[in-house]
Amino acid sequence: MKSKGLKISAIESGSIAEKLNINPGDILLSINDIPMNDVIDYLYHSADNLINITILKQGGETKRYRIRKRYDKTLGISFDDTITTNPKRCQNHCIFCFVDQMPKGLRKSLYIKDDDYRLSFLDGNFITLTNLKTDEINRIIEYHLSPLYVSIHATDNDVRNYLLGRKRGDYDIINIIKILIKNNIKIHCQIVLCPGINDGSVLEKTLNDLYQFYPDIMSCAVVPVGLTKFREGLPEVRFYDQESSCRVLEMIFNWNDKLKKLIGTNFVFPSDEFFTISGTPVPESFYYEGYPQLENGIGMLRKFMDEAHSIRKENFEIKKRISVLTSLAAFQTINELINEFMGSTDKIMLKAIKNNFFGGNVDVAGLITATDIIEQLRGDINEDVIIIPASMLKADEDIFLDGMTLEELQSKLNRKIVKCDVNGEIFIKTLKKEAQNYE
Repeated sequence: MKSKGLKISAIESGSIAEKLNINPGDILLSINDIPMNDVIDYLYHSADNLINITILKQGGETKRYRIRKRYDKTLGISFDDTITTNPKRCQNHCIFCFVDQMPKGLRKSLYIKDDDYRLSFLDGNFITLTNLKTDEINRIIEYHLSPLYVSIHATDNDVRNYLLGRKRGDYDIINIIKILIKNNIKIHCQIVLCPGINDGSVLEKTLNDLYQFYPDIMSCAVVPVGLTKFREGLPEVRFYDQESSCRVLEMIFNWNDKLKKLIGTNFVFPSDEFFTISGTPVPESFYYEGYPQLENGIGMLRKFMDEAHSIRKENFEIKKRISVLTSLAAFQTINELINEFMGSTDKIMLKAIKNNFFGGNVDVAGLITATDIIEQLRGDINEDVIIIPASMLKADEDIFLDGMTLEELQSKLNRKIVKCDVNGEIFIKTLKKEAQNYE
């Protein structure tokens, strides 16, 4: 199929593209006569120091440019994000798929099940490798799309097929991994752990199979299954309680001790949820070895605490009443930091919002809706300002999962609401600023 090229959405000021009078709305057709199908093509072929590009101008004229530049110099072009808006779809039917557990009526983009190797490389999205065609594997290798983030779940193919909802095993996950690492593709793995299915001896086998590929498999995250109340018609899956979470942590810590001696790394890391569910203190920062899977919830609480502790403690007058909203999972950590930095005061209230919207065992801040905030705060707000973590909102827009905007929530609660980056230092600074009534 003939490539339509990439539509340009923005041009960086002072860039090569701006100097050539390339504009938003123009279309990049090719680089060195290679058709542009997606941003991966652009990133790979624009890296050379001598390139020829073909642009279709908005008026219909086709122009060619010969460009000499440094290898590390970009053209300064951004494109419409067609990969994110129209990714390769997942063909699995995972028994724990969160999309299948969501109610109707949310943003359409939330119902997209992506399983796209390009998003794995660009954004760190986890993929299963089950829908990769030979030409896509070849492209990954040719373009050296590394590292990739892969959902393993189990190396026992029968167990993995059950977890992924696949009726037949037409592939072997270990064989695919071998092909990738043989061609210098690095991998970060995750295991979504389901009680009685892929933990216990199955997890032992999985970890034993995976660590032998280190350092090509760079890390392995273990996260507990997330279950909502919307599971009608789906297979029965249990969630982890305090006792079972302790058992998982004990197994992983034993593996850490073993792997430190064998390969010099912890390699496998439990997510923060296992610590909060079990009531186990999170490890010190050195345990996480540079936080290779921070965005997967591995070490976020420790990093947040360490960021906060970079600030010097000082005494000051608290002039305004503040309400800090958080999740059940993060409540204890945030509470300890508030007491440490703000002292004993009745002017700062920490409130954990229970996730009634999704229900189940969902207790992270990023899945809290405005609906739950309103229901749990209405009639119980004595504070002047409300601080919420930015993770409650869409990354590029002030809108909650249930479609309500931050502005609408402010209006309904009749309070100033301040969103705060998920960073311990920024949180303490924001808290002090608002408490001291600085504008």
